[in-house]
Amino acid sequence: MPESPVPDLSLKPAGRLYLKLIVVLGFLTAVGPVAIDLYLPAFPTMAADLGVPVSQVELTLSAFLLGLAGGQILIGPLSDRWGRRAPLLWGFGLFTIGAVVCVVSQSVTALFVARMVMGAGGAAGQAVPRAMVRDLFDGKAVAKALTLIMLVVGVAPVLAPSIGSLLLNYFEWHALFWLQAGFGVLALVLSAFMLPESLPVEERQGGHVLAVLRRYGEVLRHGEFVGYTLLGAVTAALLFAYVSGSPFVFLEIYGVSPRMFGVLFGLNAVGLFSLAQLNHVLLRTMSSQQILLGGWLVNAVSGLGLVLVSATGWGGLWSFFGLTFVLLATIGLMFPNIGALALNLYPRNAGMASAVLGTAQYLGGAVGGLAISRMAHGTEMPLAGAMALCGVIGLGAMRWMRRRDLA
Repeated sequence: MPESPVPDLSLKPAGRLYLKLIVVLGFLTAVGPVAIDLYLPAFPTMAADLGVPVSQVELTLSAFLLGLAGGQILIGPLSDRWGRRAPLLWGFGLFTIGAVVCVVSQSVTALFVARMVMGAGGAAGQAVPRAMVRDLFDGKAVAKALTLIMLVVGVAPVLAPSIGSLLLNYFEWHALFWLQAGFGVLALVLSAFMLPESLPVEERQGGHVLAVLRRYGEVLRHGEFVGYTLLGAVTAALLFAYVSGSPFVFLEIYGVSPRMFGVLFGLNAVGLFSLAQLNHVLLRTMSSQQILLGGWLVNAVSGLGLVLVSATGWGGLWSFFGLTFVLLATIGLMFPNIGALALNLYPRNAGMASAVLGTAQYLGGAVGGLAISRMAHGTEMPLAGAMALCGVIGLGAMRWMRRRDLA
């Protein structure tokens, strides 16, 4: 398929072409979060159907995150070498195949492998859109574009658990994976026919395997980039600890219905992408570093409050929910600013830099989800403690980086 010319967005940052690009990139990025959130209300049903504990079904979430992490390591440099669209087509093709295999899986082991395949393919929707943004924009414009993409992505976690809960009223859990396969096909169509190529041929990075490894080494030796990458990993660990642990806490400990769980999950997602849009306003008068420092401070304080509520039982469900709402809302400030600060360090090799950033985030998410699934259940304290720990680590790391920059 011939490549579309690189669009000129420099003079029309709010024009129709710009908005179409944001919506398409937002959808491609959202396919992964939808694949994570859509089947969360089905965990108890899937566990009963497969004859395994819920904790084993939770591991399929970590499998998907590991696939997302590992897939980006390959897709990032491929997008620097071949352009942005070809890896999207291959990736979403693999995602769709994995979703169909999930439908026919008869064991949790087969489901685990199929989810990892889905993650590896869906990694294209994480690494490539960020690289395209860096191809087309610079400076604060990167953070603003990533923020707008988060508005589109934010619709996914708002709707996905509610849609999953609704479908479970009428269909078996397999229908949730047919729907994900449909999203994969739609992503293929959008990538093929509505997305321009953003990386000119003359700027593509060739070379053999050793050259690729050398460029990865250069990225990983950049102290500031590594710092922001680790902050992204901690942010993702916090988010996916919640994603993995919240079904047990809300459905089992607090006894809410699957439909009510979808509502609570969606409200938390509303808070996240609402602050992501506030970030667009804050960037007019504040730097990304200042916004991050404030966000981590609020996050750490809220996390410690969540531990207190879990230990004392004060306020019950609504206190626990209110503090998780604040914790997750601050993530809306973190992801776009972390991404912009890291990617602005690499105007070239943006695909590789995006891959390292995304891989670290999903490895962090996998660790957060895995830690929760392996902890002893029975109280909300494991989830509260994990989220609080991430907040404290993030605040400490951000303060250290700020002092290092000012030194």
